Amino acid sequence: MPTATPYVTVVIPTTLRRPDLLPRALASARDQRGVTTDIVIVADAAPGTSVPDLGYDVRTVVLDGPQGAGAARNAGIAAARGEWVAFLDDDDTWAPSKLARQVEAATRAGGPIVVATRFALIRNGRVESVLPRRPYRPTDDVSEWVHCEHLPFGRRGWVITSTLLLDTDLARRCPFADVRTGEDVELVLRATRRHGARFVLVDEPLTDYYVEDAREHLTGRWAWQDVIAFVDRFHDLFTPTSRPAAILTMASRHPSAPRVYPAIVQAAFARGRPRATDLLASAAYAFTPLALRRALRAALSSQRHRPHRGPPRHRQGRD
Repeated sequence: MPTATPYVTVVIPTTLRRPDLLPRALASARDQRGVTTDIVIVADAAPGTSVPDLGYDVRTVVLDGPQGAGAARNAGIAAARGEWVAFLDDDDTWAPSKLARQVEAATRAGGPIVVATRFALIRNGRVESVLPRRPYRPTDDVSEWVHCEHLPFGRRGWVITSTLLLDTDLARRCPFADVRTGEDVELVLRATRRHGARFVLVDEPLTDYYVEDAREHLTGRWAWQDVIAFVDRFHDLFTPTSRPAAILTMASRHPSAPRVYPAIVQAAFARGRPRATDLLASAAYAFTPLALRRALRAALSSQRHRPHRGPPRHRQGRD
């Protein structure tokens, strides 16, 4: 007897300040194959902002003034009708098979679950790397897989919000926290540590993560001290190894890192015993010129991964 088509709510938060990008994200949500989609656009915009007509197949939730990306995603979770919920930032896109592959993996694993995919990091229109570099294994600790470094210039794991799919019940029990940075990682760690969820990574680059150096992202601005506050607030989500590694991993990527690096290292040692590889990698991130770091990372990626499938070709909504 055939099973029902999986029903997935797609939550797309937007500030409506990037109207040229939203149609591209929306088109990739509409192009999903093998699932039925319930698309919810959450407008996290200033009062009085005009919300455009996005089509008959889109539901729109308008927040009462800007509240941040996490609150917008939580409003989408509250409005979800599907058995699954997935998140897509308004400047990212998905491959047409993304949701179907994730639901397949989730169904096979069973139980409350968070499913991510590998993703292509596309910076200023060019593929820089395919991440994460190493697949997640069931024997891995999620916090160590995400935060512990390996040289040169690359974490073992990496999680971004636009890759995530959860069963809706778990998403409602484990909403996004109000944090300045790391909300995607925090959600995954809290779901697995406190709610007994499994974490699964689909080992295919099914998400395109777009970064434009001149464009502000949904998470907004953050300070390196926000990383310390993040680790202290969610102390129980880390291991003694991943706690200092998280500080080094995240804070060393802040533009001020070369100037404040001794304080970053001091904070890491105050919360655990950093591994030598984490210290070396964080120093490399903090003090290697950005252009050289990106070139090395791109070279590494081209050697280790198969060619990227290229930008999605959508039939509608192109800029």
